[in-house]
Amino acid sequence: MRSIRHFSTSIGVGLLAVAALTGQALGGSRMAFTLELGGNNHAADWKSGIRTPYTRGNPADGQVFYIGELLNYAVVLEASGVHDQPGHDSHGKEIYGAANIVFNIELVDSSNNDVSWPSSSQPRFVSTINNMEGSDPLAPTSFTLSFLNFGVGRLIDRIAQGGPRMEPIYTYPTQPVLESKLIGMGAGYKEWVRSGQTAVVPGVGMVTMPNGGAGFGVVPIAEGQIDISDLTPGATYTLRVIPGNGNNVLRGDLNMAQATNRPAFAVAANETVGDEITFTVTDQPPCTPGIVGRYVFYNNSKWDGNTPDITVDDFNAIATDKVALLPCETSSFANYTSYSKSLNGIIIDGCRFTRVPTIGYDIWFSMGVDASAGDPVYTWYDIPPEPIDMQLFPGQGINQSDRLVIIWADNAIPTNRWLLVMLFAQDGSWGIPNDDYFMFGNVIGDVNGDGMASPVDMSSIRNNPVFPPSVAPITNVYDINRDGLVSPVDQTIVRNNPTLPQNKLQPLTWIR
Repeated sequence: MRSIRHFSTSIGVGLLAVAALTGQALGGSRMAFTLELGGNNHAADWKSGIRTPYTRGNPADGQVFYIGELLNYAVVLEASGVHDQPGHDSHGKEIYGAANIVFNIELVDSSNNDVSWPSSSQPRFVSTINNMEGSDPLAPTSFTLSFLNFGVGRLIDRIAQGGPRMEPIYTYPTQPVLESKLIGMGAGYKEWVRSGQTAVVPGVGMVTMPNGGAGFGVVPIAEGQIDISDLTPGATYTLRVIPGNGNNVLRGDLNMAQATNRPAFAVAANETVGDEITFTVTDQPPCTPGIVGRYVFYNNSKWDGNTPDITVDDFNAIATDKVALLPCETSSFANYTSYSKSLNGIIIDGCRFTRVPTIGYDIWFSMGVDASAGDPVYTWYDIPPEPIDMQLFPGQGINQSDRLVIIWADNAIPTNRWLLVMLFAQDGSWGIPNDDYFMFGNVIGDVNGDGMASPVDMSSIRNNPVFPPSVAPITNVYDINRDGLVSPVDQTIVRNNPTLPQNKLQPLTWIR
């Protein structure tokens, strides 16, 4: 949730009040603007004549964006309420959506300094759809293809294309006039004619109109790009949408779904609400789509606070000396752990995960070793117990990738086994473009990498003690239970988990 991110102008009879609000309606008719970042206008499709609907961004504060790419923003509108204007025919009537939409956009830094005009000659606000040409009055913004009721349309499009057929409003001041803020962007109905063929349609900013008819939805109405190339990496900025003068709503007393030739079809909204959203910029390029990290971690150990559940502290428990075994590689001690609780935690970083994968469809697990070992105990058809939890941490992996954390119950996966993890792209809906495969193994108590737990390992542990106040690092192979110590407890674990030669973890050469 954002703190104090809304601000509004309330218009009553003979009263103009400006107040900082938390977004709660004061009553009456209301037009509320909100911001989203990181969407996609599919400009290349647009220029090829393909009307691909706008892909919405994220309304959350604190997102991180790369300075080497233009940042897409979108303005979303919601219109609602019962109009409050005593003495007027529209008083006490539910509105039929927005009639005129006017808003301003500005960008400030963490000290509230206006940075709407960049250090270069390139305007701060541009539109890739409108070719970023400063001479074009619509260059800094574009109406979004987000109205899907009757087609794929914009505010200014005809009914057949999905739009309500509003007229564009735009005033684009150049430096130094108000710097590079977007002033007076928007759209509005020029006239209301509904005789014979439908010329215009109500319901902008509404899901359902008072007569029960479908509105155009609470969707983005305008979008554009912000040139962030000169902003300071690591710094936080605030983008604001500020309601302009002239925000009107469609009168409820006229039943705008049936009205014809009405000259006074709009009234000033009782309340208009703006929004602000904070974001941070980075000079680290975004990660490449697909799987970018595969890790094993010691769940329920000292390194995650001895918590069996998934938390962000699990990131501290990653075995930094272990790597996944990938196709066409030969296994080594770097590919398996000696943890006393066996394999109980795996982390996968990817760009961009859209959801937690579905077991048995997006992600599969199997156990085994090299089939050439000749022991029927080891087979790739063995299915391990299902994970007890999987959680997604958006943007918290390497290079702002998304992090998927998977855990099993302690010792649920048998020791002396390889775990094969298979990720399938399927239709691409969960975020990876290609299938991915990797393995990790476990031999409880093996400290020398021979695939067995034996008296040799016990002797090595005995000869490398770590007692308080010292702390064994997470990479210390002699700390079998990962409690930060190397003690007789670790020797006991080895003694209780001996490995016979015929049951040792078999080395693999993974051929695909």
